[in-house]
Amino acid sequence: MRKLTLAILIALFLTPCISSARETKHHFGQCRQLTKQLDHYTGVADMARQRNNASWERATVAQMNRLTNRRLRLCPEWGLDTRAKQVMAQAREIVKAAAQAAIKYFTMGLY
Repeated sequence: MRKLTLAILIALFLTPCISSARETKHHFGQCRQLTKQLDHYTGVADMARQRNNASWERATVAQMNRLTNRRLRLCPEWGLDTRAKQVMAQAREIVKAAAQAAIKYFTMGLY
């Protein structure tokens, strides 16, 4: 009786794990495609920021949010990596803005 109960518990526990692993492998191509699209739209958002086009930037960020949510739904383990990338990208933007401000300050606005 104990062995049967243990087998049932193991089967109940492993079935969702196996099905989620299969689901992730099934969506691997889509996850990779979504990641490539997100990388592309990151460049587009930077271009919109450089050109001071707020509506273009807002629409691009909205599309990036939709792609991120879809990728988190299809392959949640990929979401951990993207959060770290987002934090690094934000830090990079802060350092870039500080460097541009320092250049203007130290060159008295000539550059």
